[in-house]
Parts: sequence; structure tokens; C-alpha cells
Amino acid sequence: MPELLENGWLPPGIHSAGWEPLRARFATNPHRRNMLRRMLEFLHWANANGTFSNVYLGGGFISRKPRPGDLDLVLETVAPYGPEALNAMAPLMRQGNPRIFEQYGVHLHFWAEGFPAGIHDFRRFFQYVSPREAGDHHDLQGAVKGIVKLSLRDHPMPQP
Repeated sequence: MPELLENGWLPPGIHSAGWEPLRARFATNPHRRNMLRRMLEFLHWANANGTFSNVYLGGGFISRKPRPGDLDLVLETVAPYGPEALNAMAPLMRQGNPRIFEQYGVHLHFWAEGFPAGIHDFRRFFQYVSPREAGDHHDLQGAVKGIVKLSLRDHPMPQP
């Protein structure tokens, strides 16, 4: 994983990382450790059946902010788009994003290879600085930043 840029974000692109480098880089104070703990609780619950292959992380957590307010998470299904992928997503969709955010502090989105045209690819969306993230630095709005990709299959997740 590359170093953070002067603006506090990763360089543009999707950067693969392991769990320990993620923890070392971004779980640097009690607030951030709590965010990571809650995310890990969510991932252990959400991927209990092994139906997701990767997780992509964005938002304030993937920055230098001392007290980020958000952790955007995209789960990628093992199966390509179709009934099996939709079945993997269904229990989480039934739970509902507001409830998942309240309990685990993550904004949840999905990706499956072969999604039909017109379905929003949040892996790309989270690589742009939002107006909220830019704050008073209006010149940064729309700038490109990096996100982190973690494998849920190749590296065992740590316990929360």
C-alpha cells in the first residue's frame, strides 16, 4: 500500500493490502480502532457463508483524518452477476443499509462481475473526493483518490 499523499488520501487507484498493513496504517487511535473493529464484526457476519471474495474500502477511514465519520465498503461476490450473486446479497439487503450503518458503522454497497450496464460501480465512485470530504477545500472536490482492496478468500480476517 503506498504512502498517503500530502492531501491525506491514497494516490489514485485500487490498492491491494493485507489486514495487518491496513490496521497499522489506519487504526491509529481509539476512534479509528473502533471503526475497524465494527467493520470486522460486520464482515465476519456478512461473509459467514464465504459468498464474498473481496472488500473495497473508501471514505474518511482511508485518509489521514483523526476522526473520520465514514467507512464506505463494497462487497464483491464470489459468483458473477446472476441468481447466486443476488442470493449472496439478499440477506444484507433485507437487513437494510440504515440498520447496518447503525450497528456496524459501514455504508454498504455491492459489486459482482458482469453487473449489467447502468448499475453504479461504487468501486469507481469512491475514488472521487465528494463535496463533504472536500469541506472548505472546494478545489479538491472531484479530485481522484485511492481506495483499498482486501481479499476475503486469500487472507484470513483478524478477529474484531
